[in-house]
Amino acid sequence: MKLITDSILFCFITVLFFFTVISVEAIATNNQKNTNQKTNRKAWIAPQLPDTNEKIKIYIARTVIGLGIDTSLFKPEKIHAAMNFITMLNDDYELIPTSTVAEATQRMAGDTNRIITAFDVAKEVGADRIFVIKVEQLMSVLRTEIISVNPRIPDSTSVSEGFALLHFFKKSNHEVIYDPTLLKSLQRAFAVIENDSLMFQNTNHNVKPAPNLVIAGIEFVNDSTFTNWEIFNSPVTTSYAYTELIFETINKTDDWVVFDTESRDVIYEMFNLFLIENHIAPSMNELSALRNFGVFHFISGRLERNRNGITFTLSLYKMAGINNQSNDSVGEIIKLKSVSENLHKNDIIEPKNIIRRLAKKLIE
Repeated sequence: MKLITDSILFCFITVLFFFTVISVEAIATNNQKNTNQKTNRKAWIAPQLPDTNEKIKIYIARTVIGLGIDTSLFKPEKIHAAMNFITMLNDDYELIPTSTVAEATQRMAGDTNRIITAFDVAKEVGADRIFVIKVEQLMSVLRTEIISVNPRIPDSTSVSEGFALLHFFKKSNHEVIYDPTLLKSLQRAFAVIENDSLMFQNTNHNVKPAPNLVIAGIEFVNDSTFTNWEIFNSPVTTSYAYTELIFETINKTDDWVVFDTESRDVIYEMFNLFLIENHIAPSMNELSALRNFGVFHFISGRLERNRNGITFTLSLYKMAGINNQSNDSVGEIIKLKSVSENLHKNDIIEPKNIIRRLAKKLIE
């Protein structure tokens, strides 16, 4: 009796499976004739679903090496290599090889004198992005700019930039090693152009877009009614040493691109500002020059003599929006954070420790 029941169940399942396959097959083949059902069933292939893992293909149309870079040390191929590494870090993107671009260009050119545009090449190689990448050096700062165009929407141009500091040099001749800094600045520019600040959060260095930051003047305010302390004897030299000390303390942070003093001063010179003093508060002309260069954050400080000794203060500022109806070239200056500490004895060593502690607190 059990054998008969099992046989009936097996026949039922077989019949059910047969009609299920026939039903799916009929949809996939637009109701083909019943006489071909058996043949079609054997050759039936499931319909392909859209490839949701298709990568965004990038075509670098041009690279530009800007002023300040020793081109004997920096070749355009470095940009392609860095961009290729970046796409390897992100499964959503793919860099179209230069060999593929060259073959496509040659294929389109043929024997005619046709002018081939970047849009023609992009279409030929199936690019989703056209990139023009420009790299410039300002003393110890490397700036990378990406101009991105969607080849299907020619008027969709967008621009981004990324900055990074040059930290690496050869011991033998102190030549700059550009590669790691180029990679970081290009990663930042790429994350901005693709509107994804967390794009590299899972990589070893956790690179992310970071605002530029300059260390401006530290104002020395003495009071002659109190006993003179040694720290006020050479404010020009001492203030410069303090700005350097702040830079050394905070320049390795991933949250900011901190300009060193030399790079800052070159920005000032670009706007005809010379002999900038570090022992007075930054002027509106200085801040305007920084803003015009794309630096919207700065650190300033104050050393003030009082009856208790000296109060050290460091503050972090942001230059906000500009009112177009006024001639103000700086905009609203917003104090984001301020930290202070007091010194109660005439000492020249402890102030350096205070500056280090305040600088760390300021950018925590």
